[in-house]
Amino acid sequence: MKNGQPKAGRLSRIRLTMILTLLSIIGIAFWNLLFPGPDLQITETSNMTTFQQSDSEQQLPAISDPIPIYQVGAVPNPGIYLVERGSYLYQLIEQAGGLLENAAAESINLALQLNDNQLVRIPTRDEVQADPAAAIGITLQTAGPMIDLNRADESQLEFLPGVGPSTAKAIVSYRQKNGPFQCVEDLMNVPGIKESRFNTLKDLVIIN
Repeated sequence: MKNGQPKAGRLSRIRLTMILTLLSIIGIAFWNLLFPGPDLQITETSNMTTFQQSDSEQQLPAISDPIPIYQVGAVPNPGIYLVERGSYLYQLIEQAGGLLENAAAESINLALQLNDNQLVRIPTRDEVQADPAAAIGITLQTAGPMIDLNRADESQLEFLPGVGPSTAKAIVSYRQKNGPFQCVEDLMNVPGIKESRFNTLKDLVIIN
């Protein structure tokens, strides 16, 4: 019997430990039931990865109130640009590739706000030196539609947004075959120019 007493004592302690553990689990569950804690919300985050998209994958931001600006002069890529109404001149210049080295940057107001379709001419330093008044006068000019469909040649037509060599050739061919354009809407009769493209071009062209 003496040899069995230690064994019986160990069994009693094991049973007591199990009972206490079970009571602790029940107590914790009962406590959580009476006093539930706040719900945990898991927010997923993702690491930002910087990568270079190809031209076909890049998406340009939508322009809610676009106006056409014809930018010429001392910039690398002169042409017609659609910008948000209220944009600033420096933003337009950035789209055209910045200023050339000979641009008279000190003679133009880079913070000028653009609110109408305009002709923007960036003067060179030589132009300013030769005739300061004339150079400043042609820095920014208000302009109406700028491309005459009945007079423009293919190279001039290519300044229009979305008009490449093939479309420019199609416009000239249509004019030669059918005579002068009678209205701007006739542009939709040119192969390859549908309504969506016409809506982009209609404020940039004129009929004379």
